[in-house]
Amino acid sequence: MPDSLIAVDIGGTSVRVAIAPVDDLRALAKLKQDTAKTDPMAVSRQVIAMIEDLLKKQGVGTEELSAISIATAGPIDAAKGEVFNNANLGFKVIPLKAPISERFPSVPVYIINDCRSAVLGVHCFEAKGDEKDNVGYITISTGIGGGFVVNGHLVLGKEGNASEVGHGVVAPRSGVRCNCGAEGCWEAFCSGWSVAKHARAALDARPGQGKALLDLVKGDKETITAKDVYEAARKGDEVAKGVVDQATFYNAIGIGLINNFYDPKVIFLGGSMLKDEQQILPPLQEIFAKRTIEFTINHPPRLAKTALGDDVGLLGALALGKYKLENNTVVSTFK
Repeated sequence: MPDSLIAVDIGGTSVRVAIAPVDDLRALAKLKQDTAKTDPMAVSRQVIAMIEDLLKKQGVGTEELSAISIATAGPIDAAKGEVFNNANLGFKVIPLKAPISERFPSVPVYIINDCRSAVLGVHCFEAKGDEKDNVGYITISTGIGGGFVVNGHLVLGKEGNASEVGHGVVAPRSGVRCNCGAEGCWEAFCSGWSVAKHARAALDARPGQGKALLDLVKGDKETITAKDVYEAARKGDEVAKGVVDQATFYNAIGIGLINNFYDPKVIFLGGSMLKDEQQILPPLQEIFAKRTIEFTINHPPRLAKTALGDDVGLLGALALGKYKLENNTVVSTFK
């Protein structure tokens, strides 16, 4: 009787694979490797090898698997089971579902965007009972992404790429270019790379200022990271504080738009930027408590940091497998 689930989390830096029993998803065993980028099939070969290694180490046979769920950075073509146009995986099209299904023909294989997977993680493990039907997840990291359950159903879109919130335009005609090529994206103001970029520009515009920030990087502003900016802001550096305040403002715009569009009861925040949680989450909570109408017409959601950390995508992929096995209506439109 099949009783185990495989989860895969594919990012531009690393690939992680986990296995867990259906009845206890938190009892997962994991492997992690740097993402293979030698050719378009390299990632699928890597995933297959990691699954085989994990099965061997855990003493689990293929016949005991109920599903393999693959969460990946997108965009994805869910019908074909491919990643396309991803800037960080090395190739224009990366097949995943077909080669993995060929190796494990008796096991259902699902592919989902990593942020849509993450919202299933918080839905399964963190959202309170009265929040589960309308819950969101936003990652603020190298990029910004999102996933949402609305009225008890995972929002997917025509190809599985709904909720690409980071590329929603929050400042049209601002002259601020996003890495995607568009102008004024949320990601272009609040992601890790953009916070560092804005800090460097602010230092250029205000010569003689930003001493605490420059001291952190020994005077080499080209090495500034978002972590440096937030640390300098904590020390009272006015240049850094201005950049952090700007990020807070545009995060509030983005979350306000999300609240207008999806009307979630709770939004969980995750990603590497939340390591500076106290400079990101409390200011946003205060904005939506005291200045709601400036950013959203709807009642504001509860804002919380996910406690699932880096495992949110993996746990979400495990939840996807479990939900499909149970015919849970949350994923009823997921193929």
